Amino acid sequence: MTRLRKMLLGLAAIAITFVGLVVLTIDRGDPGPPLLEAQVDCTSQIDVVSYISDGFQVFHDTIAIRSKIIHQLGRRDNILPSGPPFRGSKFPILVRPGHNIQISLADDFLDSVRLEWSEPPGEFVQRVSIGPCAGEPDDWLVFVSSIWVAEPSCVDLIFQSSGRQSLVPVSIGKSCT
Repeated sequence: MTRLRKMLLGLAAIAITFVGLVVLTIDRGDPGPPLLEAQVDCTSQIDVVSYISDGFQVFHDTIAIRSKIIHQLGRRDNILPSGPPFRGSKFPILVRPGHNIQISLADDFLDSVRLEWSEPPGEFVQRVSIGPCAGEPDDWLVFVSSIWVAEPSCVDLIFQSSGRQSLVPVSIGKSCT
């Protein structure tokens, strides 16, 4: 490897560390548009907890979210170049150290919903990958996420980890029942 290439790879690693989030375009292999994916840096976690509070639902023993409540809608913003203003709903997602996880929008929501992660704000994507992050195996790493919708919605997320996949309905401003 040339010295210049090593230097460029080193600069890229530094940039990724400082940014905390890398937005990639993923070719889905079908004729639809490519997915926007964020690779979340482990340093963007906001806390570490040793237990899960009431109201969180655990999936695959690696991801936990409050999926049984109606998440409140926040401010309105024009996050896409065209279309209606969106409103965001911010909430925590807990991740076990040492695991690679992926959170995606189900196909029906790829055009009408966006995910946003804690750092840096303002990157709106359709899939998020985290980890594996360092930490004690019995702890949970806390990350902040947002789901942006044009109107109150029941949004289907897909959680993938440890070779398993779950479809998780999340109430954003209205009930999923």
